[in-house]
Amino acid sequence: MGEKDLTEKILEEFPDVFSDVVNGSVFKGNKRVAPDELIALAVHSQYKADDSKLHEQERDIAKYWKKDNVNFVLYGIENQSTVDRYMPFRVIGYDGAAYR
Repeated sequence: MGEKDLTEKILEEFPDVFSDVVNGSVFKGNKRVAPDELIALAVHSQYKADDSKLHEQERDIAKYWKKDNVNFVLYGIENQSTVDRYMPFRVIGYDGAAYR
């Protein structure tokens, strides 16, 4: 894992930073998600593929937005320095594991 990626993960773990990223990128800077409404999720999950082996995947960071006792949204952030055309498929796998 690169140092840049690790630094971004550590920074985004802070609820105030994470909420700023979400509010800035999803809500055009409007403060909708408050730091105290975020719940951290596990970033590791396992799955069995066609080869019948157990595989592990790790996402950068994920949090639930919980408001009025309802899990509103699952937000996940994947930091990238280069384009990975398969990233949308990886994110779908990460989200599926989180909802399971």
